Amino acid sequence: MNDTASAPATSADFATKAAHLKCMFEELCACAPAAAANATSAAACQAKAKVMEAGHKVVDTVRRHPLEAAAVAIGAGLLVWWLVSRRSTSAES
Repeated sequence: MNDTASAPATSADFATKAAHLKCMFEELCACAPAAAANATSAAACQAKAKVMEAGHKVVDTVRRHPLEAAAVAIGAGLLVWWLVSRRSTSAES
């Protein structure tokens, strides 16, 4: 009983959430050097909170869209495999 009309909306929703997670990750990367410089600072607490929030959002997104998440994981794995195998064959030549 899968409604095909809702599939594009689901994919668009997944893409929107993935873009939001990317923005959160970029914010985390931006505040990570400050947190590393002073581990006891408020920046470290802020970075930890952002990591926890991003982790919860990833888990929530995967639970809501398991097929899309599996497809993304398989695609990423194939891409890494292709890049690694391409590098190893070019090194042999």
